[in-house]
Amino acid sequence: MVLHVPVLKDEVLQFLAIRPDGLYVDGTFG
Repeated sequence: MVLHVPVLKDEVLQFLAIRPDGLYVDGTFG
């Protein structure tokens, strides 16, 4: 079983400055 452990999640979310009224696309693959 592979377990994904996010690192620096809080720092990345703060850097991205996500807004509730924003439009965001997740383009990850794999």
